[in-house]
Amino acid sequence: CTNGTVIWSTGALGSSLTVTPSSTTTYTAVCKYGECLSGSSNSATVSIVVPVAPVIAASSTSVCSGTNVTLTATGCTGTVLWSTGQSGSSISITASAATVISAVCTYGACNSGSSNKINISIVSPEVPVISCTTSSICAGESVTLLATGCSGSVIWSNGASGESITVS
Repeated sequence: CTNGTVIWSTGALGSSLTVTPSSTTTYTAVCKYGECLSGSSNSATVSIVVPVAPVIAASSTSVCSGTNVTLTATGCTGTVLWSTGQSGSSISITASAATVISAVCTYGACNSGSSNKINISIVSPEVPVISCTTSSICAGESVTLLATGCSGSVIWSNGASGESITVS
């Protein structure tokens, strides 16, 4: 707009315009020279981006140390950034200590709020205490072994499972 004045669709004057729209807005300009106006310029649309926080889930939340846990995020139309520093809609971590995981969705330079939080806890099964009905048996007799102190499932060295087994 040589020797004229640029008039923006907002009514502002000048060769540049700084805007802070609250919703998606389209801008145009005309050039005024004396009493004459040019045709309208091409339009420039500024879109407001509001990324939605992802919803995250874990394949398991109580695991043994060293177990891989898969974390997935849904609802993000941009890139998911995890509190672990990883990115992507699905990641895998190796759990070695109790931790809290969250994520945000980024779209361009905009970030969502934080996702729901996932608490990953490390479980350490108790060592069972084994007792038997008798410590000496004759050939062909059997004895019952009892495991106590285990809140999980007891798996015996012979592959059997349960709180007690009878062996001969």
